[in-house]
Amino acid sequence: MTIASTKMRSSPQQQRAKITVERIVSAAEALLAEEGWPGFTTNALAKRVGCPVATIYRYFPDKHRLARIVAESAIAEWNSELADFEQAFRSSDDFLYTWSTYSEIFLGLLRKSPRTMAARRAMLAVPELRALDREDTRQIALKLSELVKLRIDVTAERSLAIASTLIESILDLVDRTADSDIDDNEARALFSELRLMHHSYLSALGLGPK
Repeated sequence: MTIASTKMRSSPQQQRAKITVERIVSAAEALLAEEGWPGFTTNALAKRVGCPVATIYRYFPDKHRLARIVAESAIAEWNSELADFEQAFRSSDDFLYTWSTYSEIFLGLLRKSPRTMAARRAMLAVPELRALDREDTRQIALKLSELVKLRIDVTAERSLAIASTLIESILDLVDRTADSDIDDNEARALFSELRLMHHSYLSALGLGPK
């Protein structure tokens, strides 16, 4: 994991210090994923890492900075995994099938990656990170809206609304199931219903197979 020194209080120079910083960030991801924002404290983090709290503050000014690093790392991860989705949509004659495939990938990234779940929990809790999430979601929606507009005759505003509806409905359900008592079976059932809704929605818009 590469961590920009501008996001840190002190940049580690020696290999041992770099390993310590990586351990802190990895532990932050795990703690956020397991305990959520209320349980994400520097004391709990230090205990998990096995270091004094002062060691954490040597490199990071506060837990918000650590959470931002986790969030940015998760965003980079899912953007990398989805890097070829534009080409996939452009080369496919079946928008609905391609969306179904990539929504499954997107759901998998959001639900199964500890880093991503940690980031989602932090984004829900911290206003600064919510803004980061909104901007990333907007960028993905803009790309998808261009692909929608290639298939159906709608205005740019309508195509963006369609794209945003698809993406944000996935994020909303992920966030709902992440911080609740919903078990895996119920979560799978909810996601199955969401896929059916997307199928009906896209078919009604004329984005089914040609």
